[in-house]
Formats: sequence, C-alpha cells, structure tokens
Amino acid sequence: MNFFESLFVVESKHTPSVVYQSEAEAVFAILFACIHSDEVVCNEENERFMQIIMADAGISALGLTSTMGRMLQLRERYTLAAMVQAAVKNILPENRNAVFAKAVDLMIVDGSLPQQEKDMLQLLQQGLDISDADAMQIAATVMLEGNR
Repeated sequence: MNFFESLFVVESKHTPSVVYQSEAEAVFAILFACIHSDEVVCNEENERFMQIIMADAGISALGLTSTMGRMLQLRERYTLAAMVQAAVKNILPENRNAVFAKAVDLMIVDGSLPQQEKDMLQLLQQGLDISDADAMQIAATVMLEGNR
C-alpha cells in the first residue's frame, strides 16, 4: 500500500456519521429522504410532506426553513441511505410504526412506487425493526385511509 492509498484507508475509517439533535429532526430526515429517494419530488409529495410536517407539533417546532437547509447540506455530504440509517437510531420503539406509516403515506401519494422508493421503504422497515407482517398491515391501513 502506497502513501496515498493509506491516507484514503485511514480517512474512510474515520468518516463522520450523520448526527441528529432530536427524534423530531430524525423523523424530518426520514421523510425528506423518502420524497427524494427517486430523485423526483412531485407536487403531491411536496404537499403531503408539508401536511405531515405541519400536523406534528414536534417536527413543526424545529423550524421548516432551517431544518430543510440542514437536510440539503446533509444530502450533499451523505447518501439518503446513510441519512436514514442514522435517523432510525433516534426513533423511539413506540413511535416506529407511526414513522413508517408516515413514510408509506408520503410515498404512495402520487400513485406510483418506483423501485428506488420501494428500496427506501425496505431500508426504513429494516432500520425500524418492523416485521414484514406489520409492514404489510401498516401499508394496507395507510392505503385504506387514503381512499376515504
């Protein structure tokens, strides 16, 4: 291993990870990653994102502009998967199903679910430690509520 290769190995071992200040910020990051997972944010997703954010007192108290700015900065440095993997560690066990439901709701709002969004939901499901059966039940409930 030459000198430059050793620098890159050392650097990769010490890459800083994403850190969130609160569970609310972690939920915001998850929802942010969900709407950006297919690299296309349509109007329906954007509107639903805002509805979900504004309906949650803890998240809306963060300050939309500053939190969105932070997410965009994180997005420049990290992959969406890395942002989600760091965020799920901040979600309390009793809130995991609700966060997953919000993500499903956000992703199905435009009527399509491309592979990138399916992959993001699977990553989120695994990170939140939600069983396949529970994930299916949550998704079915969200879809039924959306049809009302």
